[in-house]
Amino acid sequence: MKDRKVTIAARWIFPVTSAPIADGKIELDASFQILEIGRRCGMQVDIDLGNCAILPLLINAHTHLDLTGMAGLNPPDSDYIRWIKKVIQFRMSQSRDTMDLAIQNGFQQILDSGSIGLGDISTTNYPAFKDHSEFTILRFFEVLGLTTSRQEQSWRAYQRLEEADVASGNSILGLSPHAPYSTSRKLFELAGRCSKKVCSHIGEFLEERDLLENHEGPFAEFLKEFHIWQPDELAPSWEWLLQALPDYSLVVHGNYLSPEHLVKKGHSVVYCPRTHSAFEHPPHPFREFMAAGINVCLGTDSLASNPDLDTLSEARHVHRLYPEVPGENLLRMITQNGAKALNLNRGYGRLEIGFRSPGFLAIPLSPSDPDDPYSHLFESDTDLKVPRKIIRSDTISAYLS
Repeated sequence: MKDRKVTIAARWIFPVTSAPIADGKIELDASFQILEIGRRCGMQVDIDLGNCAILPLLINAHTHLDLTGMAGLNPPDSDYIRWIKKVIQFRMSQSRDTMDLAIQNGFQQILDSGSIGLGDISTTNYPAFKDHSEFTILRFFEVLGLTTSRQEQSWRAYQRLEEADVASGNSILGLSPHAPYSTSRKLFELAGRCSKKVCSHIGEFLEERDLLENHEGPFAEFLKEFHIWQPDELAPSWEWLLQALPDYSLVVHGNYLSPEHLVKKGHSVVYCPRTHSAFEHPPHPFREFMAAGINVCLGTDSLASNPDLDTLSEARHVHRLYPEVPGENLLRMITQNGAKALNLNRGYGRLEIGFRSPGFLAIPLSPSDPDDPYSHLFESDTDLKVPRKIIRSDTISAYLS
């Protein structure tokens, strides 16, 4: 594509920030900057994708790639403490090389599904992250600990990583104080003074509240069993934790939170729909969050709790559960909203004139002609039978030959 313009056409184009365009075209320059978007109107084009929908590459705002090797080994059930124990045991049993291969596999699954930006919870500096410059990755390094020695060990590991400036390609270091039941109030306070992007699992389980406020319940018994029961080190409440985080942090899950918990600090919420359903939580409050102006995006969590790492399948699951949610809202949750939550640049998650795009996702469509064009994206499974196409500056030559 060097030194030339290229025009791509398809049955539908979904820019995200404006209405879908039937029989649409996109004109690009050599840097993949968008010069024009509109109706094709019979003009000759360089690449005609035919019966496809073109949309931005997707954003998967929450993953645990180091758990990719757990696929099928630990299905979620109502005994979530048992599930957490098995996750801990799995991590402790894996060698660094085995974990790195699993992460490579996870990256490939995410790329094949059409995501280009992701927020991953990282437990160490695995080589796999240096091999995937096609992604923009927010690597949230996980810190946790209730005992003094574990807190110090975890924070020193983060400081070493920060001082080493390990960013390579499009990998950006962030910080993740893990969760209320595993992480001391001191670590949350340190995260609150951090200059990096921060995310944390908060409000994932209702029983977290009983632990924080009353020092009782299944999490208290869990911590006692592992001989790390330190009630004085716990935060006092969800409200305290959310205030301790820096403004515009990512709150993962938030299954039992209320809008007033989040709106004052500008936090985003990452909803993981199929993991949420697998644990049989009550309906997620994402609609109340969105009505209050809170930025809500979607993630796939990990293969320890989810069937795959496909962000579009998460949106389709939401559509099946809540068909009243407008399609344009669902599309924003896997594109523009995720880009906003992760602080990705303005070319991500939308198709607009003047933006340099990281690429496009072309989704094969059924021959039907529904009244709502978003039905093509969220009700059809045609793309599960015919592969999706990922069009980037480094792959477009294949379409021009």
